[in-house]
Amino acid sequence: MQKVNYLLLLILLLTIQPSMWAQSIRTYDVSSGLSTNSIKAIVQDDMGHIWFATTDGLNVFNGKEFKSYGCSYRAVGKDGISTLNIMTLLLHSDGKKIWAGTQSSSIYLFDPATETFKEVALINETEGLPAPNLCYSIDYDRDGNLWIGTDHGLFIYNEENDCLNCLSSLSSNLPSNSLHSVFCDSSGIIWIGSVKGLLKYNPAARNFIAVKTEKGTFRNENGLHITTITEDRSGNLWVGTWNQGFAILDRNC
Repeated sequence: MQKVNYLLLLILLLTIQPSMWAQSIRTYDVSSGLSTNSIKAIVQDDMGHIWFATTDGLNVFNGKEFKSYGCSYRAVGKDGISTLNIMTLLLHSDGKKIWAGTQSSSIYLFDPATETFKEVALINETEGLPAPNLCYSIDYDRDGNLWIGTDHGLFIYNEENDCLNCLSSLSSNLPSNSLHSVFCDSSGIIWIGSVKGLLKYNPAARNFIAVKTEKGTFRNENGLHITTITEDRSGNLWVGTWNQGFAILDRNC
């Protein structure tokens, strides 16, 4: 009798599971209050608010409604960002402010308390490289520096000293200046995803190491295009590519 009851319970769970999943999915778009339907990045602050990088500025959701810092925000005379196309977001180290990487030669720090943007211009005055047009990725290192991947080099910004440095193929052994992903793992190692493969930063030598595997290398002759990097709880790196799927890098092997 007990086995029959277990079987009936299993059948019941299998029957109601699809409907449970369907009820848990909600869709939000411009009719819900978003300024646009094109979303490129999402982060959550310490207050639980959800922030969205869009092609029409910065949007935030407080659990009930959306607020936009895009065209409508600038239309009422507010100071906004010079470009509305936001490529990536990063929560500030204080857990409240938001870093926004844009389709421009600047990144912006948004302060929700004052609803103002602080601009940090990404200009390399020493190497003669053009200013970046796209900011793809931002991450903190263990010292609190921002590492910023762009289409024209890697920028390192110290907010406390307001100091900006640039690394490129002219000043370092970076194989490319188009850097789509910057990621600091739980061990403090900086990983760079470029259009010519996966790189690991060596702070002792201040250079970059191309990551190789038994089956070849992420930096192959065809230029494997790395677009995103993250880490799981076991310390494995998950690496996404432009058109060749993804790979899991086990650093313990």
